[in-house]
Amino acid sequence: MRHGHRHLLLALALCSLSALLAPGCGGRSVLAITVESTSEVPGIETLVAVVELDGRTATGVFSLRAATTIPPSQTFNLVFYEERSGPIGITVEARAGDHRLLGQGSARGEVVAGESRSITVVLGSVATDGGIEGGTLDQSVQDSSGPGGADQAAITDLGASDGAPPVLDLAIPDLGPGPDQAPLKDLAAPADLALPKDLTLPLDLALPKDLMPLPDLKPLPDLAPPLLRWDQNFPMPSPSARTGHAMVWDSTRSVVVLYGGAAEGKVLSDTWEWSGKDWVERKPVDHPGGRFFHALAYDESRKVTVLFGGQAIDNGTCQGQNAMNFPADTWEYDAVKNLWSKAALMEPKGRLGARMAYDRERKVSVLFGGFNCNPNDETWEYNGQWVKRLPMGPKPSPRHGYAMAYDPVAKHTLLYGGVDALSMKSGETWSWDGMAWKKLMPAMSPSARTAVFLTHDPDRGVMLMFGGLGATEAADTLEWNGTTWRTVKTMEAPPARQAGPLVYDTVRREVVLFGGLAQMLPQGDTWILRAQ
Repeated sequence: MRHGHRHLLLALALCSLSALLAPGCGGRSVLAITVESTSEVPGIETLVAVVELDGRTATGVFSLRAATTIPPSQTFNLVFYEERSGPIGITVEARAGDHRLLGQGSARGEVVAGESRSITVVLGSVATDGGIEGGTLDQSVQDSSGPGGADQAAITDLGASDGAPPVLDLAIPDLGPGPDQAPLKDLAAPADLALPKDLTLPLDLALPKDLMPLPDLKPLPDLAPPLLRWDQNFPMPSPSARTGHAMVWDSTRSVVVLYGGAAEGKVLSDTWEWSGKDWVERKPVDHPGGRFFHALAYDESRKVTVLFGGQAIDNGTCQGQNAMNFPADTWEYDAVKNLWSKAALMEPKGRLGARMAYDRERKVSVLFGGFNCNPNDETWEYNGQWVKRLPMGPKPSPRHGYAMAYDPVAKHTLLYGGVDALSMKSGETWSWDGMAWKKLMPAMSPSARTAVFLTHDPDRGVMLMFGGLGATEAADTLEWNGTTWRTVKTMEAPPARQAGPLVYDTVRREVVLFGGLAQMLPQGDTWILRAQ
């Protein structure tokens, strides 16, 4: 949550197990619970609620994934059904992915059978070490407008007729830019069904077997990350096998743009687009010419793809360090006009192995380092003109082949890995906020590697990375949650590779990976990573 008074959805539906299996659920009441925060509490991934009604207690866990994508003006309400009247107490804890407590609050009220009520729980603010600084509790209980407003989930048809088992129909409202959440339908249970200890439903809804009072909310065990799956696509036509190419997400046209690369002694100069289903070659009349290991970024404010540098001659040497080996040109691609245009600029010096990332907060493309017979540690920014930045304090050592992408949650550019002049690979994580570089010290880090790429997943609020070259070519999927790295287990995976760019498709909510180098052979395969 990056805004004050950010409202969070807590999805939890409780009806006693005996009532759930009975022909009806008694005199139902509706309780709408709204969870608010009066201060900025970034990085919340999980809300845990303990609800005690008339002496009986149950716990619900809801994984928010990327709470930061919820618009600050949106209010989500919990609709709670219970067949009995009585006093109700609610305790809510907000936790981060590494299970640190980020905020908590509680409130009490009254549930009356057949009547609607609403209650608000306000999370306390949080200290940097995860402790609670304070905060206020809004314990007001007031009538709501009815048993379901426009933003409320609803449970309907809990009864049964003609001896048929009861049916639970949970309708979930549109949550805006968050991940799709399918409704629960036709959850049938015969009267003699023995329920497991935890009946887990979508939205991480757990119904305990025994609704016994709990003395205190215990620390959460490690929560399993969402299940991700890599699937290979076989589109025809498709770009030829290659390595050293670059890809970006064109948010204006909702396509992935690919340019250049090299394979079998040839330096490529083709422009392709991926629409989520097909690869299409654009074939512009003019273009930057053949090159590989160039830097590419999409400038959202100016609606152009920016290309800089790279190497123009395969197997070129450093003798002379001339523009034929390391062109120092900047090009802009207007996809609507299908036109590459060369900018009249000669800064910075030509190089390969540098990366660019578009900082949408400051509306500039950030470039760091690169290789021109020697790696460097320069920081440049481009918004139609190049500006060399001179950061104070520490900065990453000279390197190339690192991964870099902009993190809109933390509002900084994240850099990982790379290789230096002595071919030493790095496992460092750095951030750039436009003024200074900061070396981050995560509890867990991937193995040192180079020839690797990063992309930001806005739906889950994490940075994703795949493969790269360490001691050997890697095939692991990793994510950065803002504080640390972790390896994500996936169903299937592309073969181990290096220099395989990946881009997040924000429309179809999936990661696109194409090509790269595997066992010294250029690849031409297309892979898609999706949440299951």
